[in-house]
Amino acid sequence: QESLIAPPRLEDWNRMNRTFDAIAGSYAENVTDTSGEEPERLAGRRVSPRYFDVFNTKTVIGRTFTADEEVFGGPPAAVISYDFWE
Repeated sequence: QESLIAPPRLEDWNRMNRTFDAIAGSYAENVTDTSGEEPERLAGRRVSPRYFDVFNTKTVIGRTFTADEEVFGGPPAAVISYDFWE
């Protein structure tokens, strides 16, 4: 079972943190792909800033989020899986 932590709280913890390089989190959220003829419901995840750094995750192609995109209210962006891309 997931335990929800408000994104501003996570950012507070990062700001006050003196032990870890960074703290990150995520939560499940369904999204709808409307690029085809019919909308398709997909299982997605919202991730916090530094998520990919904390878990040392690299992309096969493309990039993860920029600093501007990691700010609350910043420009929308998505990282998609290889399977979804194909």
